[in-house]
Amino acid sequence: MSSSSTHNQPWYETWFKSPYYHVLYRDRDQREARLFITKLLRYLAPISESHFLDLACGQGRHSLIICDAGFEVTGIDLARENINIARKNANEKLHFSQHDMREPLGKELFEYVLNLFTSFGYFEKLEENEEVIKTVVHALKKGGKFVLDFMNVETVVKGLIPEEHKDIDGIHFKIQRSHQDGFILKRINIKDGHFVYNFNESVKALTKKDLMDMFDRNGLEVLDMFGNYSLDKFDSERSPRLILIGKKT
Repeated sequence: MSSSSTHNQPWYETWFKSPYYHVLYRDRDQREARLFITKLLRYLAPISESHFLDLACGQGRHSLIICDAGFEVTGIDLARENINIARKNANEKLHFSQHDMREPLGKELFEYVLNLFTSFGYFEKLEENEEVIKTVVHALKKGGKFVLDFMNVETVVKGLIPEEHKDIDGIHFKIQRSHQDGFILKRINIKDGHFVYNFNESVKALTKKDLMDMFDRNGLEVLDMFGNYSLDKFDSERSPRLILIGKKT
């Protein structure tokens, strides 16, 4: 028996709410996430009354760490399934709601907006992706900071593994990767017993210049640029990540 995810819906509307997404990526290191957020908070040095927005928060793992550090956090995500899981940890300082990151969030509400783990570049048109930046700037207070954690396209393209097979809990994942027409593409074929599912990931291969130009056009001054979750200096040839820190001018 076979089933497919592609019924004219954008890939991110089906894949992120699939339980298989969380099975495939569950080995994402919780310890690494905690160390990253701890280093980031040390770097940002927020005052205790700061309000954070976790944009495309998934099931809220980063939001929870920030809240545990004593700050108010609002997490938003497009997938209602993720928000329902995240809400199990909600409290008076930790809020979650379903929201499309291209849609306005309100004016000058947050001291910090975080967009982590390549949760950007999902849309086909550059203008749609830039719409997210506009929304962020609108939602930031003056002098507020935006942290964009994206892949370093140069090293990703260079190190692309065309095909990979993984078996997790008796489920077989075949992952095919390519760089085509300005996108990093992943095709994920899943065999779970008699059932077969197909999902895609498609992220715009935005370069450092693309992102810096977007920041510039929207009144974000780039303060810093890091190349990994230890917040080491960005090196375009070696760094796995491109973490930009922008300040609303």
